[in-house]
Amino acid sequence: MTKIKEYMELLTSEMEAFRDDVNRLEAINENIKDVKISIDLKEIKTVLKEHSKQLESQREHQERFYKRMESIFQTAGAYHKWAVVIFIVVILLSVASLVYAYQTKVVSEKVMETTSIENMNKTIRMEKMPKDEISTIYLEVQSLSHFQIVSNT
Repeated sequence: MTKIKEYMELLTSEMEAFRDDVNRLEAINENIKDVKISIDLKEIKTVLKEHSKQLESQREHQERFYKRMESIFQTAGAYHKWAVVIFIVVILLSVASLVYAYQTKVVSEKVMETTSIENMNKTIRMEKMPKDEISTIYLEVQSLSHFQIVSNT
């Protein structure tokens, strides 16, 4: 039974300590209710003002940049229609002249080829002719001033 008394005393002392702790917490709670908490906004206000100034300066910078770009685009202007038309016409004429030159080259090569074959045929025919006929033809051709003939004889 002495152990029970000891336990009872220990329990009573613990209860009294717990009651004292609760009373202390109630007092602290009452003091906290009376305390008014306020946030110190002085630092935040200065930071926000700085940020606002930076944003304003960036906006002004962008505004100047946009105005400068707009003036550049307006002064640059577009090409005049007549200049564009002339450019296109010149390109088309250049292409047409290149095509014409190529076709002329092809035709002249064919003519030269055909002419050389005909000249070879004439040469072969002249070799079979008697010499007195060749000399009369030679004299006739020589009388024409714009031809120049070189004889093999």
